[in-house]
This record gives sequence, C-alpha cells and structure tokens, in this order.
Amino acid sequence: MNIVAVDDHPLFLESLVLLLNNLPFDVDVFVAKGVDEATEIVESKNGDIGLALVDLNLPGKGGVFFVRQLASEKFLIPTAIVSGEVDVEKIKKALRAGARGFIPKSLSGNDMISAIVEILDGGLYLPSFRSISASIEPLEDASFSLLTASAREENRLKLGVSRRQYDTLVLMARGLSNKDVANGLSVSEHTVKSHASVLFQLLDVRNRTECILRAKKIGLIE
Repeated sequence: MNIVAVDDHPLFLESLVLLLNNLPFDVDVFVAKGVDEATEIVESKNGDIGLALVDLNLPGKGGVFFVRQLASEKFLIPTAIVSGEVDVEKIKKALRAGARGFIPKSLSGNDMISAIVEILDGGLYLPSFRSISASIEPLEDASFSLLTASAREENRLKLGVSRRQYDTLVLMARGLSNKDVANGLSVSEHTVKSHASVLFQLLDVRNRTECILRAKKIGLIE
C-alpha cells in the first residue's frame, strides 16, 4: 500500500516513516513538506494512495484544503489529520472536508498504529475527548460536529452497511452514474450494482432516489 505523509517538520516525518513500517502489511511511504509537493506525489501515482496522513497546519493552502482535495471525486483517498494542535473548529472543518479521523501527535506509537488501522478498516477515528481537552466536549454545532460524524458511523455499523457499500452510497448521492462510481472506487460496474442492491435491501427501498432520501433521513449520510 502507498501512504503519503504530509508535514512541515522533517523530524516528525522521519519518526512517522519508521512508525508506519510497523503496520501489519507492506507499505511504501512517500513524504512531503507541503500541499504542492504532496499533490505532485499523488498525481505521479495516479491517485494510487491507500492513505494520506496530513498535518493540520501546513504552510500555504493548509491541511484542510488538502483534505478536501483528496476527498474529491478526482482522488477519493482516505485521509486522516495528524496534528499536535487540538483546535475543535479546525478538526470539524477537516471532518467536513472529508477526513476520516483526527490523530493527535501526542498518541503513543501503538495507539497511533491502532488509529491508522481503524481508519484503513473503514472506521472513523476520534480520540477520547477527555484525554485531549475538556473544551472539545461541548460540540453543539447543529450543522456539523464530531459527534455527528460518529453517529453516522454508528448508523452504518448498526445497519450492517460495509465500508465499500457506504462509499458507493456517498457517490450515488453525489449523482454519479454506476460507471463513474465504479471508476471512482476502482471496481466493476457489476460490483457497484451489487452494492446498490444490498443497500436497497438494507434500507427497504426500491430504487436509487428512495435509497438516497432514506439514507439522509436516518442520518446515514449528510
């Protein structure tokens, strides 16, 4: 698996590369000190990146901008924010932009590995609120919050929707055709139709439109 790590602190990047070599599978790690350099790496690999680990406070365009870029239909790359700063508003913006988790740099090596594996397994990783800051607990933003993201993930698990089926649902909700969804997920159209069929059964609907409306109504997607 190809992993790209983006941080403007060389010492942390070196440590992160060593840590990632402890993942339970083979990885090739590519490092970048900024958004432009990281974008070049992603494009040179034709988007074949299994995970991006992005610092929140990158110089220039910033980490949230890059997360949004990676989450776009052009790449659809799973991304996690890895930062030493616990800024609730920035974390919410990153999750809204498409990040699948926030990993504090203060975590131990083993906990960081566990967080990365959880994200790669399709989960949403958020650290214990109490362990990082009491100020992160009262998240009352009605439009979006860390708890909302967690609730969507909980709904997905309760319904028995797999990560791939969920990714299919998200792209369907964006209006993509089966062919475009297949291209975005690097699977066949048959696989997309199969995922859609399972979603229809799980949500007790008959077609795409009903599926998307039902998913939004129960808080499965935004």
